[in-house]
Amino acid sequence: MSFADVVNQKGFSLVVRMDPPKGGDLAPLLDSALAVRGRVDAMCFSDCPMAVMRMNPLAPCHIVQHKKMETILNLNARDRNRLAIQAELLAAWALGVRSILLCEGDDPSFGDHPVTMPCRDLDLEGMLGAVSAMKEGKDLAGQPVAASPSFHTGVEIQLSDDDALNRKKAADLGRLAKLGVDFVFVGNTYDADTIKPFADAAAGTGIKVLASIVLLKSLGMAKYLNSIKGVPNIPASVMQKITKAPIKQKACLEIAADFMGEIKNVCSGVVICPLGWEAKVPDLLDLLQG
Repeated sequence: MSFADVVNQKGFSLVVRMDPPKGGDLAPLLDSALAVRGRVDAMCFSDCPMAVMRMNPLAPCHIVQHKKMETILNLNARDRNRLAIQAELLAAWALGVRSILLCEGDDPSFGDHPVTMPCRDLDLEGMLGAVSAMKEGKDLAGQPVAASPSFHTGVEIQLSDDDALNRKKAADLGRLAKLGVDFVFVGNTYDADTIKPFADAAAGTGIKVLASIVLLKSLGMAKYLNSIKGVPNIPASVMQKITKAPIKQKACLEIAADFMGEIKNVCSGVVICPLGWEAKVPDLLDLLQG
């Protein structure tokens, strides 16, 4: 069953988001993906996240797809002009990828190649326009496209520590639906009240809202995330649980599982972001089933 079918028919979908390797060996990533095969609904592979150079996500998408797992291809506008974006969309479709996640991309000055000149030929709306044009059998120049792709299309929405700004972003879901968006990844948070405005705004639009959850590994990691300006804080209740827990890593997984249970009736699913803790994802899934 395709991810589009699952997210539209299932009450609560599970997606695992992983970063491709900074190297040519896909074996460790493939092992992590296969460890959760049959237990999650899709694997999403990031596209040079945080402007750090990594393998193009089309490679792991193609290989994992052939291992009978659904994939979501992340594609950013930062590194490609309109020719490259459209060319990659055609390649992805030819290789069996049916779901895509579009984003504009992080500022390269914060990445490992800070002298990189971003392209940004198309903004997010322009990318969505390219996808919509292909569904109609043409490219952005109006030329015909044979065997035109029809992607299940999602976008990322970054959360803020400003509730008013988050509500403004949530109110934009109706416009995004008209631009062809089928699902959104909202992240990262451990606060259900931050997600609820998006779920409420999505009602009646057809858009499915999935909340992103970064797996906390320690109290230090939680404190570091809370030191980043402009993003939602890890709630004090979560910090207290980690502080009091005798086994910190186990507590972090339990916190993630409890939060996923808390939002099960709020949104359409969860995007699990291991950030190097891929080996712990099966343990998290065990907690969900326990």
